[in-house]
Amino acid sequence: MKKTVNVLALSVLLASSSALADINFNGFASIVAGATVSGNDSLWGFNDSDYFKQGSLFGLQVSSDLSEGLSVTAQIIGRGSEDWDPKFEWAYLGYQVNDELKILVGRQRAPLYMYSDFLDVSYAYPWITPPNGVYDLPLDSIDGVSAVYEFEL
Repeated sequence: MKKTVNVLALSVLLASSSALADINFNGFASIVAGATVSGNDSLWGFNDSDYFKQGSLFGLQVSSDLSEGLSVTAQIIGRGSEDWDPKFEWAYLGYQVNDELKILVGRQRAPLYMYSDFLDVSYAYPWITPPNGVYDLPLDSIDGVSAVYEFEL
């Protein structure tokens, strides 16, 4: 029920703002297969059945510029390891104060390594999944306020 309410709320939000702003939809997916040889063995969540479930995911990112300097971004991901139950990974408002400073409010990806930009999409990695030793962190999203300040050095 909660999943249905979340999807409905996002749909209403997008429908109401579509008359005012351009909405960008970007989708991505990772189809990962793996299996073990023995029926009793398991490695990284893979076993001798459910070949595609462990590492596979489907995602949708929705973003829009609402008005001058104000934007909204949401990312929903359904993971095979979680029975494809979609969750909001990101959902935040951004305000571009000036050319260098942007303020973000809401649920955001934790800004660690290149983690925030590429972890789920995986197109920037030479391997299929980032190494667990580096990227397997107890929290991957934060709720709150952050600031991004860009400058040349």
